[in-house]
Amino acid sequence: MDINELKDEFRQRFNCSAKYIVRCPGRVNLIGEHIDYSGYGVLPMAISASTYILASFHDTNEIVFQNINTAFRAHTYKFCDNWIGSKKPEWFHYFLCGWKGVLRHLNMLPKGMNVLVHGTIPTGAGLSSSSSLVCAAALVTLALHTGRDFDIINKVEIIICGINFNSNHISSI
Repeated sequence: MDINELKDEFRQRFNCSAKYIVRCPGRVNLIGEHIDYSGYGVLPMAISASTYILASFHDTNEIVFQNINTAFRAHTYKFCDNWIGSKKPEWFHYFLCGWKGVLRHLNMLPKGMNVLVHGTIPTGAGLSSSSSLVCAAALVTLALHTGRDFDIINKVEIIICGINFNSNHISSI
């Protein structure tokens, strides 16, 4: 799907336009797979396959998740659910890691969101589909909640937010 098709799909599903669209590429580690989580050096290379997140606000205390891929079920996360992690993560749990990481880092309260995810990175192929989703979630959360990007948080902090929350809340990482 191209960006215009994704915008149309968002509008059909949520009856509003997306305020932000974020794209995060997958990656292949040429040297050092998975040691970057412990602070060691790696040699990654971005690939064209990516995660796309389209998002907007809404007036409830929840995040409404939809995924273009029907193999990934829709979900509504209510802020009062107090999600603490999962040993069997579902796709939206990775979004929650990036979302919670940024909100905690900036000490901000959450706002209701509509979220549509589209991914072209094959899951389980060693191309960092979950990391791409966490980073895209962090970026779209930052943009929606502040209207700004890297002038208030740098790229390294975004990664650290996602890694720290991810490693503590999803057992597969």
